[in-house]
Amino acid sequence: MNPILRALVIVLLVSAVVLAVYRYGPKLAGGPAVRLPDGRRALAPGRLIWGIFAATSGVALAGLWTLLFVGINPAHPDYSTQFNSLLAIIAGFTLASASIVYAIVLPKVRWDDDAVEKTPVIGSSRKIPWTQLASMTLTGSEDIVLRSDGGTKIRFSSYMRGATELRAVCLLRLVERESAEAADGGGRG
Repeated sequence: MNPILRALVIVLLVSAVVLAVYRYGPKLAGGPAVRLPDGRRALAPGRLIWGIFAATSGVALAGLWTLLFVGINPAHPDYSTQFNSLLAIIAGFTLASASIVYAIVLPKVRWDDDAVEKTPVIGSSRKIPWTQLASMTLTGSEDIVLRSDGGTKIRFSSYMRGATELRAVCLLRLVERESAEAADGGGRG
């Protein structure tokens, strides 16, 4: 097969997968939030996140297996290019797997009747009491960002199990806050 045609087919296949994930990802992520023993609810990685993690880890491990056990023929004219490409694939997919774990799986997002809290891997915990929740926005990458009156920001993926439930709670709290502010403003004016 012509190398240009092969590259085009690969780009089209990868694009189709990305578009399918973007279109159907939230439906695959679904599921209820996890109930903790203390009564709070927590987000958990959904099927889509675990699937992407498994795919990136699988490619990295397949590349490592190829490097260790299959090898690349040193007599081949483009040996150094093949070797460097294989190392780049292993490094890239290992980095992607590690990024998923660091950014999505390890941080904990929990909420109860009083507040929502995020505990990252590195750094201090961030907590937004419901009375201080100022806004909720959806980013282009399908992340949900909560902001408080004081500037505290909590970001989480909409592909997590329980994200729909937490979004509904946030919307309810924002509507309650607006109603209370309207009632207070209407009583004074």
